[in-house]
Amino acid sequence: MLSGVGETPCENDWVLVKDKSNIKIFSRKFTGSEIKEIKAHTKINTPVAGLTALLMDVETFPDWMPNVKSTEILKKVSENEIYYYIEVKIPWPFSNRDNIMHIKLHKDTVSKTESISIEGIPDYIPERPDLVRIQKSCGMWEFTPGENDTTDISLRYLADPGGNVPAWVVNFFVADVPYKTLIRLKEAVWEKNCEKPEGISTK
Repeated sequence: MLSGVGETPCENDWVLVKDKSNIKIFSRKFTGSEIKEIKAHTKINTPVAGLTALLMDVETFPDWMPNVKSTEILKKVSENEIYYYIEVKIPWPFSNRDNIMHIKLHKDTVSKTESISIEGIPDYIPERPDLVRIQKSCGMWEFTPGENDTTDISLRYLADPGGNVPAWVVNFFVADVPYKTLIRLKEAVWEKNCEKPEGISTK
């Protein structure tokens, strides 16, 4: 469940909004928010450990994550728990957004599934006058091992950019960021392993 935003609706409320490059993106209305929640699924030919290591290495996010301008670690509780600052690029005429994220890696020793919880903590440090602080954000990455070192990836996320960006504009492009994030994730793994990823398109 995504905490801190509202009540989670029924699982059958999901609507498929994009199906391309072996990536499926779903969206649905979320109680207490005008912004739609997203869910994404894909599979990749790499073990779970490599994926969680990449997503816990927050200082490299600007190198591969779409729209990420900068990140900075604010507090490293452990190798599995981090608080970090992030600035996100927003197209003109809107101002860039920033937030403080709390991520934590969870490992299931029985199923070998690993997950990373994501929680925005907007009041962790003072706001900057030149940026708009994201007030609502939460999510979860889940990595389930498959056969022959493959991994099933699931992403749930909800973020309200706030400010003067209308909800209908955010919802119109709701599939773009998770789709491009998964594409870039596959490309980052490809570059690391020197292997060519499955046929993909960034459009």
